Amino acid sequence: MKVAVIGAGYWGRKHVEEYAALGHDVLVCDPDPRAAERCRRQFGARPATLAGVLESPATHVSLCAPNHLHHPVGMQAVRSGKHLLVEKPMCPTSAEARDLHRAARRRGTKLLCGHIFRFNAAVNRAGRMVAGGQLGRILEIKCAWHQRLDYLRDRNILLDTGLHPADIIHYWTGLVPRSARCIWRAFGRGYAESALLDYTLPGGTGVQIDCSWISPVRRRDIAVFGSKKTLILAAVMQRLQVYDNATGHAKVVKIESNNTIRDQLRYFVARGAAAIEEGDKANGRAAAQVLQTLEKADGAALAGR
Repeated sequence: MKVAVIGAGYWGRKHVEEYAALGHDVLVCDPDPRAAERCRRQFGARPATLAGVLESPATHVSLCAPNHLHHPVGMQAVRSGKHLLVEKPMCPTSAEARDLHRAARRRGTKLLCGHIFRFNAAVNRAGRMVAGGQLGRILEIKCAWHQRLDYLRDRNILLDTGLHPADIIHYWTGLVPRSARCIWRAFGRGYAESALLDYTLPGGTGVQIDCSWISPVRRRDIAVFGSKKTLILAAVMQRLQVYDNATGHAKVVKIESNNTIRDQLRYFVARGAAAIEEGDKANGRAAAQVLQTLEKADGAALAGR
């Protein structure tokens, strides 16, 4: 199958690599010819222009360009009849995300957002435990998304970092809070480098998401406190432990780890448009709802830089 990747930065190269590993014929488009050339040398991808991608026989497009291009370029792709996978965030605002979602539905094309943790084996196992009532009533969910980043002056910490745990919680529960708040701090570089997102889901479950770009330790951890049991998830390592609240006994849940990005791309090219729209793997509606949660905490434009 012919597929195309728009944007050959860090994530774009990963898409090119995985598409090539899956045996697809890959086009790659980037305004920097050196980036496209690297993909040609490393993975056999063929450089192309945006116009060339939109006019090509490639039916599936991964959009890995900067965030502000997701809506205008995504609309061009959808209107040209392409199935579209957009790296997160789907758009900078929920209004733009809903617009792109409506356009894809009118055109009858797939629209999948790159919420990669929805394809993580440990996240999926934990989600089944939450939904199945094995932890009892969910009292509180605490997330820590930390790493050292020194170069993101044009990025927003909620869109870049907080979006992933917010999406995981949406994936598990399907719920959007009525309100949310965010405490953020900048340490002299003109943009938020830490943020604490706090909200309550319908039904009373409390959520706290702790984001940091100043921590030397990379963490992608979630603790789910239930009335019966407590679940501790190390998402990147795909490790899961469950503690019995009454006895304190800890059990390690065996997880067969997976290549999340490869499974995401395999799902994207294999599933029909209706299956993606009606499923749970980060379709356009879900992506807009997650952005809506972040906007409730930090304003319609996610302006907390």
